[in-house]
Amino acid sequence: MTFDQEIKEYEQASFEGEDLSDLSLDGYRFTACSFKGAMLSALETHACTFMDCNFEYAHLNGSLHRASAFISCRFGGASLFGAEMVGCKGTASSFIKANTAGWVIRGGNFSYALLSGAKFKKDDLSNMNFSHADMQDCDLSFANLSGCDLSYAMLQGASLIGADLRGADITGTDLGQCRMKGTKIDLQQAVLLAQRMGASVE
Repeated sequence: MTFDQEIKEYEQASFEGEDLSDLSLDGYRFTACSFKGAMLSALETHACTFMDCNFEYAHLNGSLHRASAFISCRFGGASLFGAEMVGCKGTASSFIKANTAGWVIRGGNFSYALLSGAKFKKDDLSNMNFSHADMQDCDLSFANLSGCDLSYAMLQGASLIGADLRGADITGTDLGQCRMKGTKIDLQQAVLLAQRMGASVE
């Protein structure tokens, strides 16, 4: 199907392999659409909604997304190098096996997202929502995670070396299997971690 900028809502449309690079989209809605293998380089979206869409093997290099929602979408094999998502929702979306090197996310909600193996080294992820997200084996070394909602997130095997966790909600999150060295935590978190290790804090 050929994309028409005059149409603001699409459902079950296929844009597989199409070149949609350099487009600027504001307020569009896509439901159960396929962008598999599409060229989306330098695409800009604002306040757009992508619900249950397929972005597998799509090229999103250098794209910019502001206040857009990617809900229950699939990004396996996609290239996100240089892509930015600012104030976006990635709720319940799967980014497993996507190329996340150079991917920037800021100030959004990625609760229940599948992010295992993603690379966020030195990134500013402060105040984001990763509640119940799968972040196993993520590289979060030297990342700013202050004020994040990490409640019930899965972080087994993740690197938190040099990361800043102060003010983050780690309720129900097991940090025991993370790599931690020079990790910054606050007093409340220290007490919680000590209690989980069996210590009696009086």
